[in-house]
Amino acid sequence: DIFFFFIVCQYEFFHYFELCKHLRKNVCMMKSRGIGFSEILASICANEYSCFKNSITMITAFDLGKLNKTFEKVTHALTFLNDKTDKGFFKLRQVQDSALLKKASFYKYVNGQKVEDGWMSQIEGIVADKPSKVRGDRAEIVMFEEAGSNPTLLKSFIQGEALVDVGGNKMGILIAGGTGGDSGPALDGLKTIYYDPESYLVLPYKHKYTDDNTEVLTGFFIPSYTALDLQEVVDSRGVVDTIKAREHYQLKRDRYKDPKALVIYCAEYCFTAEEAFALEGDNKFNKVLLSD
Repeated sequence: DIFFFFIVCQYEFFHYFELCKHLRKNVCMMKSRGIGFSEILASICANEYSCFKNSITMITAFDLGKLNKTFEKVTHALTFLNDKTDKGFFKLRQVQDSALLKKASFYKYVNGQKVEDGWMSQIEGIVADKPSKVRGDRAEIVMFEEAGSNPTLLKSFIQGEALVDVGGNKMGILIAGGTGGDSGPALDGLKTIYYDPESYLVLPYKHKYTDDNTEVLTGFFIPSYTALDLQEVVDSRGVVDTIKAREHYQLKRDRYKDPKALVIYCAEYCFTAEEAFALEGDNKFNKVLLSD
């Protein structure tokens, strides 16, 4: 095991996330594929569980397969902390330790009575194929994994506010992150939240990752050319040479002679959010139909 090597765009997201926690604002991210976001989510969950007593973290996904993949990464992180930190972050899970529920607690006897004690933080995984399943006790973090492939995201996100709001006081945050490539209802929810962050209590992110270099306020966005982890384009500090990275992806784009295939590839490895949402018909134009 080695220490993670972070690149700048990942480092920036962690800062954005900490600002959201401090300001009690929700998180919405649209990103290129392959930037390690599932590992980032897993580390955020493991941090909350390990460092904040009595905390509750919920991870949701539209289908069990996507949920299992993320939860396996969380379990791996917790196993590492239990085994490799000389008990510094060891958390006994005697009461609840199933595939989709981890609770840092144990049983003890007080005056002959069996009671639960310990750090009492927990992480739970929920298959949110119906918005009504995003229910439970209050939580510090409610995470919507693969939000760009969740046709019930918008309703689930709105209803999820009840889990992080106690008596009008926002005690936790919601996190929705996803990748382009889907279309229709699966992507529409993430698109709506991304372009209208303030309505959904998302911390707006100012950037110029747009087709015409216009400055906008949206959810957080990570284009493919800021996240390329190749030796020839990233230095020892994690700073990416974005010119070389764009050239790298442009060569890949130039392979596609079929316009439909090009649009699909650009949605997955996007330079702009407009490309990420291309299959959904962003700006009232469906780019796949236009390519025909």
